[in-house]
Amino acid sequence: MYICLCKNLSESRLRELQQSGQMTLDQALQASQAGTDCGACCNRIKNLVDSQAAAADTTSLEAHIEE
Repeated sequence: MYICLCKNLSESRLRELQQSGQMTLDQALQASQAGTDCGACCNRIKNLVDSQAAAADTTSLEAHIEE
């Protein structure tokens, strides 16, 4: 699924960058300039960032529980 059509940025490409450790999600979005043209993708970007933050919180909580 494309996150930003104006900048030709797909969700899979963002995840590749993030999972390879090349960039965080925020860095990849900033570098691609996604959301800076028509703005139609801003909600998708926000949802993606929010879901990443929630996943990070869950991982952190799970690590704490295991200790």
